[in-house]
Amino acid sequence: MRSNFSLFALASLLALNLSAADDVASVRTIAAQWRAEHRIVDLHMHIEAKEERYQRALKIMDAAGIGMGVNLSGGTVTRGPNGEPSEFEQNKALADRLAPGRFLLYFNLDYKGWDDAGWSARAAKQVEEAQRLG
Repeated sequence: MRSNFSLFALASLLALNLSAADDVASVRTIAAQWRAEHRIVDLHMHIEAKEERYQRALKIMDAAGIGMGVNLSGGTVTRGPNGEPSEFEQNKALADRLAPGRFLLYFNLDYKGWDDAGWSARAAKQVEEAQRLG
């Protein structure tokens, strides 16, 4: 089983073993190899459901060595009045089209009518629908 060193800890360990002839490029090469072997996950993102926002997030993730991002602003699973796909379905389709496997989306509860009788049951159904949608 591989140890889960942070990148900082790895760089610190590598620095101890570097000779004076080693330079920044060799450290970057070793760090890039480490990132390729360890998938770093950003567990807290809020990405607006627009292509340009996801493209920007991907550029930042690639530069930082982040393999996967969790978008906590996935949208509700409430469908439109004529059965149109929900915000969550649209957002997930966009993320999957632009970067398959790079984003995990959380859904957001639809709080309309939160003080009505039966809202708890509707909220539970939203959770079930979100699980079904992935």
